[in-house]
Parts: sequence; C-alpha cells; structure tokens
Amino acid sequence: MSFLYPWGLLGLIGIPILIIIYIIRNRYKEHIVSSSYLFELSEKFLKRKKILRRFEGLLSLIFEIIAVLFLSISLAHPVFYLPDQAENICFILDASGSMNIAQDGKSRFEKAKEQINSTVSSSLIGSTYTLIYAGSESQTIAKRAKDKDIFYQLSNRLTPEDSYIELDDALDTALSYYQNGEISKLIVYTDKTYTHIDNVEWVNLSNHEQNYAIYDLSVKEENNRLIFEGNVLSYEEDTTLSLSLLLDDNELRSQEISVLKDIETPFQFDVVKRTYEKASVKINNEDSLALDNEDSYYPLTNKNKSKIALVSKSPFYIQAMIRAIGIYDLDIIAPEAYVEGEYDLYIFDSYTPSRLPENSSVWFINIDQNVDHSGFLVQDHRVSSPSYSVRYQREDSPLYRQITEGTHQNQMMLYQYYKYSLYEPFTTILSYDSVPLLFVGTTEDNAREVVFSFALDDSDLPILYDFIPLMRNLLNYSLPSPIEDKNYVAGDDLQINVSSGFESARITTPSEDVKYISFNSNIEYYRLKEVGTYKIQITSQNETRTYPIYVGFSKDEGYVTVTKDASFALVENANIIKNTSIVDQLMIIVLLGAIFFILDWMVYAHEQY
Repeated sequence: MSFLYPWGLLGLIGIPILIIIYIIRNRYKEHIVSSSYLFELSEKFLKRKKILRRFEGLLSLIFEIIAVLFLSISLAHPVFYLPDQAENICFILDASGSMNIAQDGKSRFEKAKEQINSTVSSSLIGSTYTLIYAGSESQTIAKRAKDKDIFYQLSNRLTPEDSYIELDDALDTALSYYQNGEISKLIVYTDKTYTHIDNVEWVNLSNHEQNYAIYDLSVKEENNRLIFEGNVLSYEEDTTLSLSLLLDDNELRSQEISVLKDIETPFQFDVVKRTYEKASVKINNEDSLALDNEDSYYPLTNKNKSKIALVSKSPFYIQAMIRAIGIYDLDIIAPEAYVEGEYDLYIFDSYTPSRLPENSSVWFINIDQNVDHSGFLVQDHRVSSPSYSVRYQREDSPLYRQITEGTHQNQMMLYQYYKYSLYEPFTTILSYDSVPLLFVGTTEDNAREVVFSFALDDSDLPILYDFIPLMRNLLNYSLPSPIEDKNYVAGDDLQINVSSGFESARITTPSEDVKYISFNSNIEYYRLKEVGTYKIQITSQNETRTYPIYVGFSKDEGYVTVTKDASFALVENANIIKNTSIVDQLMIIVLLGAIFFILDWMVYAHEQY
C-alpha cells in the first residue's frame, strides 16, 4: 500500500489533541446546584437506569479518534498494489449483418457493446483493453488502452455492417497479439458457434429469434405481361408469409404463401406489362431483422442498341455472328468508303485505318501496318504453315476469365498469322509458341481494344463451338454496360465499366454518403457494404447517366443460429505477463469516517438531551 497524497496524514495530529481535550474536560465535575426532592429522586432513578451514561464521554472520544483516523487516511488517498492481478483483455466484436438481429428493442451488436463496456467497468484498475472490430476489413479500434472513458467512446461509436463476414482475420489478429504477449485474455462476442474452442471466452448472442427473408427478385416479359419471381425463406419456423408487389412504391398485388422452416419457397407475381422505374416485393410479417424483408429491382436505362461499324471486304463471319447475337446496330462499310463517324465500336478487318477513331472501342483483325497509339507494333513478315495448333493462354486474371467465360477452351487450327510486338499491357487469350494471337486491353488513349493477328478465314475458329461465346464476350468487353444487371447483396464488389470519353463516376450510398471513384483503367470495383439503393452517376462525353441498383441482404447472414465446424485455441504462452492491479477504495474509507463522525454526534446529542 502507498499514499497518493502523504500530506493528508498530517490530520492524524488531531488525535492527540482530542485526547488532551478529553483529559482536561474530565477534571471538572458536574454539580447540581438546586433541586426539589422530586427532581433529586428522579435523577437517582435515571442514573440507576442509564448505567452506560458514565461511558458516553469515552465513546465520544473513541468515535472522534476513529473518524479523524479515517478522514486523514482518505485525504492521503491510499492505494493497494496487487502484482499480476490485472488482465490485458482483448475483445473481438462481430460486426456481420446478422448482428443487426434485434430482440426487445436492442440488436445483438448493441447488447455486445453493453457487455463489453460492463466487463471493462468491473475490471481491476491497471488492466488494458484491446478491441478488434470484425467487419469486412478487420480493424483494431483500441490497443492496450488504459483509460476506460476513452475506450467507451471508441466502442460506442461502432455500428454493425450489413454484409456476410468471417471472423478469421480478427481471430488471426488476436492470436498474433497473444503470441507477442500483448494480451492475456480473449473474449469473442458473436452470434456464431465454433465446434472447438479452447482458452477463449466465447459469448454467443443468438437466441433463436424469428426471421424471414426474400431474395433473388427477377423479372421477365411473356405475352405482354411482366412476371416477377423470387424466393422466400423462414429460418426458424413453418409459417404463412404475406407478400406485396409494389411498382414505383405503389402496392399492386398481394398474396399469402406457406413456407416450411429453412426451405426455399418460390413466389410469382403476374401483371400486365407497363413501364416502371422500380419494382419491390416485401414481406409484411414482423420479425427480428428488417434488412432482408424487401428485395427490389431497377430496370437499367442503358439498353439502347450500340452502333458498330464493320470495315471489311469479306465480312461474312463477323456479320453473321453479330446478327446472331442480335442486340447491336451493324453498318458494313467497304474499306475504300470508310470515313470516321458516330459509332461505339469500329471493327477493322484486314484494313488499317490512318489513325485511331476518337471516343470509340476498336477491333483490329489481321492488319499489316502500325497504327499510332494502338499499343502494339506489326512486324514486317507473315508466318505461314500448313497448320498451327493454337491453345488458350489460361491466365488467372479477371479479364481473361471474363473473355473466356462459357468457352470450352479447346485448341484451334491456324494457317497463317502476323507477329505483333506489344508495348502496352494486354491480356493474351490465344497464343502459339508464346506469340500472342488474340489479345485484349486498351489503347494509349484508354479506349478498349481487341486484336486478332490472323484473319478468321485463316483458322477453323468460326466453325468451333467457342466462336459464339468468345465473340459475345469480346463484344461485351468492347461495349460494356456501365453496371451489370444482376442481383447484388451487401459485401459484393460492384464492377463499373467505362469507355473512352469517360469523365467522372459518383456513387451515392443508401445512407446518403457520396463517393467519387477514380479510375486507373477502364474497369474499377467498389465494395457494396449497405443494404438499400445505390445511385451510380457516370459522366461521359458531357452526358451524365444515373444507374440505380438495389443491394440486398445476404441469405447466409439471415440465419439466426449458426454452428461452424471450425476450431480456435490460444495455447498457453510463457510470454504472457499480467499487470499490477491498483485497488482504490477511497470512497469506502470516506464513508467509514463519515459514519463514525455521525455516531459521535449521536452520542453527543444523547448526552445533552
């Protein structure tokens, strides 16, 4: 034990002073000057009944000495040190979407924060507190914090995310802290159960709450009608769900559907075809999680046909392919009649233009001359042979997977080709003997570019199964929709495609935050973290278009109880050092001093009255 303010012990000087006063006071005797006989009898009677009266002075002195003792010690502020008693506590706070599930007006996340703060409040002085936020990106919010108030401020401002999240990164971070001796105790607050846990306090906040979900909303047109389809799920019980279809926030249809526990049940709404900007289907039943009770669909507004200029003397294969796909306006132009116009894509087949077209994607097929800023150079010879066995490059890159999606990637035969050297980064799709034969990328002006170093009729590609899916993927790459038309859930990465002429991209989140996206290439990704409607504004060639998309809640996060076949353990570590705890009982000492002071006044009042 030690004292923070030793000068407070000077108050103990009052004890001998009290004793001296007591001795001096007792030299005087009490004399009754006058009384009647009745009063004298009364006095004798009272003295016989109150035998302890003779000790009142001594009791008063004892109480006063004890009161001065405690008050002097409290002024000195004693503290007690307990070696190796204070913990270095680490908390992992699960911020996954299921932590939004609420019961009795509080979400699991809020309950977890309350329990964390309660643990901190009741911990010994000298403990330290580390808080790891297990979100889409694991973050250490506080590390070995000693000030409880600062820790409360940091934890109270945290909110859960809406996406599916694994705890692995947060657990790995805590494990590294433990191995380095920075923490001595780990407490995990989550709603998921691991099958094997050792040396970890695992707090599971799930409580079998009711939850219903709707997802995978889609629409198709049949016989002048709109058919909206999707699935519903009840996670904890067999029940009947009430569904409503809304077009532009106006309820149009409703139905009831019986569902069994944990079994996906399809639904369908059939209405007369009409124009709309937003379609929604809602579950009207109340449950513990509102985030997955609605799914919405926005029809994209960028479905106008793109214009393609095919400059070729023999356009048969490409013309047949584009018309088979059927979603583009195609103009066939003879090489001698070519003049740059207003097209989204130029395909130069065995013809070399004098310069790159502006603000358009471009294909070069079997060209024999260089084009400035194209990103590749034509070598001065053509390679011919009875046949070459050409294979897919099989790269592990997102662009390669996009271009080859749906193909069998079998080998093809080739009879002659040009050798091109690349001075810009391209993704090679087909090659022979390390020579690129089909590659995709961008020009120096950032326009999307596809290059074939051979003529299609010099290969058997047009008669292979891969021809249509490969060419479709190349067209989708060259003429991308800025936003892919699909069902998004929180946690997905949104791919944003831009072409030449792009100026800016702005994203407004469901919580009205505004993000500006910078592009280092013509494809950029943005992580969708919230449930609700995002608005993506893309400005290109002085024209701004807005693309709303709805982001739903992950079906996997809707489960109210989850048990994972996983294990996690903290092995006993000799490097773990606990802190010295400080026990501060000042209030108790002050309270005891006050009690004895009051007892002294009670004795005094009894003596006087």
